[in-house]
Amino acid sequence: EEDDDVAAQQASWVKDYMQGVGNELYEIELSPVYGDSRQAIFAEVAIDVLEQTGGYVYLIGLVEQSSRGEGKRTILVNPGVQYQIKATTSGVRTFGIFIAADRDSIVQCEVGMVFLGRRERPSAELGPRAAGRYQISPKPPLPGGQGLLKLAGPVLAARAQHLTLLSTRHQRGRQPERPPLKTLAAGGHILVLCVGTKGEKDFRLSAHHFIS
Repeated sequence: EEDDDVAAQQASWVKDYMQGVGNELYEIELSPVYGDSRQAIFAEVAIDVLEQTGGYVYLIGLVEQSSRGEGKRTILVNPGVQYQIKATTSGVRTFGIFIAADRDSIVQCEVGMVFLGRRERPSAELGPRAAGRYQISPKPPLPGGQGLLKLAGPVLAARAQHLTLLSTRHQRGRQPERPPLKTLAAGGHILVLCVGTKGEKDFRLSAHHFIS
């Protein structure tokens, strides 16, 4: 029986590994529903894509392209759970960076479809300031966790908490602690040097820089 359990765990590991190996990065324009009618934040769009695809497609970042001048592009990998998706009237075209098995498997909320990234709450519970949406704290643990669990359900609440954790790690990564000199002296490290940036906003490093 123990051998059967080990074999089952190995089979599950191999299945997950093969699924991951078959994934690729895709850059596709976001549905205007997110920024216009839903006024969604990044976490809500990421959850919607997960729900629309049964958990097989991940939104990991955005590419914002200005419609003015030379059309400057800004790459935002995990811009944060509270990052506001820009409306089409803002003069910015927004593209999503997706991890998926193929382009056809990417499903977004279009006009006439049900938006799965946010469950509406009664306006009396929300109050006039936050009617129609819930707020996700950028730092775990989420305040009022039971309230979010009741509002969004266990699956969406768990995913929201996971996205919050990723956002916190992202913020820590932007201001990492200095490594101990003893660790540096041990050697065996890989250094990535980025030059030519004019400021912090221009400093972006992602898969876009390594995949042609």
